[in-house]
Amino acid sequence: MPRIGGFGGGPKIGRFYVVGNEVAAITEYIDDGEGEEKSRDPEVTHKKFWDEKLKHGTRYQYDFFPRGRVEYDSEEYMSYVILDPCLEKITWAEPHIMDKLFAFFDLEISRTKYIYSDEYRCNGCRNKDS
Repeated sequence: MPRIGGFGGGPKIGRFYVVGNEVAAITEYIDDGEGEEKSRDPEVTHKKFWDEKLKHGTRYQYDFFPRGRVEYDSEEYMSYVILDPCLEKITWAEPHIMDKLFAFFDLEISRTKYIYSDEYRCNGCRNKDS
């Protein structure tokens, strides 16, 4: 069952947004995700998460802010944080953002890999391309 937040119970999967210095995340226990037996992908889409929990009358679309997801591979016991390319600079310049992601998803540093993906292109990425 998807829930807002994290904190406890082992690594989780889910979706997240970074808005300014804040992280908004929806997490799922690994057993609740979709996907093959060895790999788990979050059930809730970014659009659904945005529309139901975050939009609240704002004029922004679901893909305006940097976002990403956390997947889990049970054969490797590894979490994969797939992020908007804009977050590469932000996450290292603002380490508290990564601290929040690790807390929400109960991640272990030694069991987490980062993938910066063009799949997630926020407004900042699109403006760089113009």
